[in-house]
Amino acid sequence: MESSELLLTQPSQPSMGNHQLIVISQLIQQIEHMGHVDELFLWLSQIFVKRLNIQVIQFWVTQEHFLGAQSPELRTMVRQNSLLEPYVVANTQGAVLAERVIQAKRGVMPRPVTNVFSPQHAELLTANSLNYWGCYYLNHNVLLPPAHNNTTGDEVMTPLTMAIALYFQHQPQPRLITTFRYILEQAIFRAKRRGLLSPATPAQLPAVITQPLKNRSLPLLAELIPCYTQTSNNHLQQATSASNTTKLLTNKLARRLYLAINGRRNVAELAKLTQMNMHEIKTALRTLLTYKYIQLCGPDKQAISKTHILQLL
Repeated sequence: MESSELLLTQPSQPSMGNHQLIVISQLIQQIEHMGHVDELFLWLSQIFVKRLNIQVIQFWVTQEHFLGAQSPELRTMVRQNSLLEPYVVANTQGAVLAERVIQAKRGVMPRPVTNVFSPQHAELLTANSLNYWGCYYLNHNVLLPPAHNNTTGDEVMTPLTMAIALYFQHQPQPRLITTFRYILEQAIFRAKRRGLLSPATPAQLPAVITQPLKNRSLPLLAELIPCYTQTSNNHLQQATSASNTTKLLTNKLARRLYLAINGRRNVAELAKLTQMNMHEIKTALRTLLTYKYIQLCGPDKQAISKTHILQLL
């Protein structure tokens, strides 16, 4: 998914001075007009680039998906120089580094790019006057909503875990990280109060997060296996093909899913096979369950209770 991006062509030359006071004052005013946390990320990035003389800033997050998969996602990127091609910094190497920071749960102080990137990529960065790279690690017990431009419907609320990559032309002042940290923590606090981030209570956390595999007694939706019921089998016996049987289903999504069911594939495998997203899968399953064409079974082939199914759908 493409990130939000902003170009700043006229950088200022700040001193550390009263940055914190000025930015927090502006933050208090601006956040009242924001409807999504991505707006806050963009605004913060703009402020950091202009006032702290950061050449490029990237907000990388760990994004949870409907079927339990995780992936690094670039939510926001701001470039100080409009002539800088995005591919120089928005690439696989950047994603891998951000993911390592998140996995290690600690940031990286700014250091020469030659000590971090491959020789070829470091040369590309230095050719664009990006000589230092650092990364700030952020983790909070709040839920991050899907990106505002998410159109797939397969992203879910995710505990906020973030790696903020910083590219500099010159070695930054030691106080910069302290200033950066203070402003960022204040922004997260106010985003939570504003409702842009939700408290990560057990009831709000997705099942994939709150129920580790070793401790779960009930399966995830992705693990469930749709199986034909006797009602469906009766129709199959009266029809010359499964395609004829599905004519009884007016819902296109339900027909599509129905034809992919074989009694062995779980929901995750069916979603991949049919290229259906979270909303589509749930809609199709509800239709098939309503008409009693299928029942949902666990990995052990035992039928799942209606109560658990209602919780998942």
